[in-house]
Amino acid sequence: MKEELEEKQTRLEEGQRELTTRITKLEEGQKNLVEGQRGLREGQIKIEEGQKALVQRIDALKDLTYVLLGGILALVGFVLWDRRSTISPVIQKTKELEKSADLTMKILEEYARKEPKMAEVLKSLGIR
Repeated sequence: MKEELEEKQTRLEEGQRELTTRITKLEEGQKNLVEGQRGLREGQIKIEEGQKALVQRIDALKDLTYVLLGGILALVGFVLWDRRSTISPVIQKTKELEKSADLTMKILEEYARKEPKMAEVLKSLGIR
């Protein structure tokens, strides 16, 4: 009976050592899992930081696009304004010259009615 008890005690001690070994391995595995999770979190944080930087770059590009479009529109507006301001005096001067030419023609036609030689000159030039 004593031998049986010693044998049982030996088996219990071996089982306890085995359980202790398994628990130690489980604890090591759990530590590895915790470290792996920590690494994943760090990676996730880096990815989020990269995304934030990318969003900032995209925002900067949008701002640059708006500035360029504004500049182009301002340039187009300036060109149109400059054309109008340049063409307006030319149109006004052309109208004045047309009025002057019409008046000169009327004067010549009136004078040609009184002076036959002038009528012949105008007729030879194809004016009358």
